[in-house]
Order: sequence, then structure tokens, then C-alpha cells
Amino acid sequence: MNRAAEPLVRLASRVDAIEPFYVMELMKQAQALERAGRDIIHMSIGEPDFTAPEPVTRAAADALKRGVTQYTNALGIHALREAIARHYRDVFGLAVDPERIVVTAGASAALLLACMALVDNGDEVLMPDPCYPCNRHFVSADGKQVLIASGPAERFQLTVGHVEEN
Repeated sequence: MNRAAEPLVRLASRVDAIEPFYVMELMKQAQALERAGRDIIHMSIGEPDFTAPEPVTRAAADALKRGVTQYTNALGIHALREAIARHYRDVFGLAVDPERIVVTAGASAALLLACMALVDNGDEVLMPDPCYPCNRHFVSADGKQVLIASGPAERFQLTVGHVEEN
């Protein structure tokens, strides 16, 4: 028996349905070209070509010096959630309880959490096509993505007409 060919861990069958994140594959190729001495202009993943503003980097460095390196509350730092609630009150006139606010490390984490909480097995979710590739995977963990062609005329968004047709 050839044990080397057997996987150490069996992965869920849904893993086979996940397409590569082609933008990241493109980025790997661009980085390889850069290492080879080519001058590359990156226009692929929506990441800025500048760092955080100086007050942000200073605050981060100060936090590290003070030893603020532990995990935060799973919902995010409470003072930040309170500040977000104040912002919604002051700017939009909305009363949002800080306990209803969740701070994630990025939009993908937030979308994954939302899909896991709201999309049941077999639910259909209408999505514009094209859309951010990961969105399809967040839905397809249990639900079914229904891709609807959209373009510049709709600003790549679903319209009321799209929803009514589907």
C-alpha cells in the first residue's frame, strides 16, 4: 500500500468546487517577474500602493510599545464599536447599539460571517456577474449562487429589474 499518496486529512467535498482566485495567481506571476528584474505596475487586487497615514502607523507603533498585542473581543474592540455607533448617530441620525456592531479584519471576513449566518442549505442568492470572486464561494458553502449579468450601465450592480426577473 502506498501511504505517501494518501492525504493526511480528508477535506470537505466542497473544496473541490472552489476555483482558484485568479487575481492572486496573476499577482504571483507579477511578483516573479519583479524578482527577475522586470518593472511591474500592479493593477490587480485593489491594494493601495501607499502605506497607512502617519497618525495610523504611529498609533500602531505606540500600541505595540504598550504591549497591546492580545486578541480583541470576537466582535471587535468595544471602544471602536461605540465610536462606530456614535458616527452612525452623528452622520446619519441612526441609533445603532454597539452590541449590534461587528468589526472584522476585512470585508471578506464580514461577508463570510454574514453568509454563514443568513444562507441556509439550498438557498439561492442573486449576485451580479461579474462580482468579487470570493463572494461566490462564501455563498456556495451551503447556498447556491445565481449569477446575473450586469455591466457598466448598471454600475455592475443588481437592479430591481434583475431581482424581479429572477
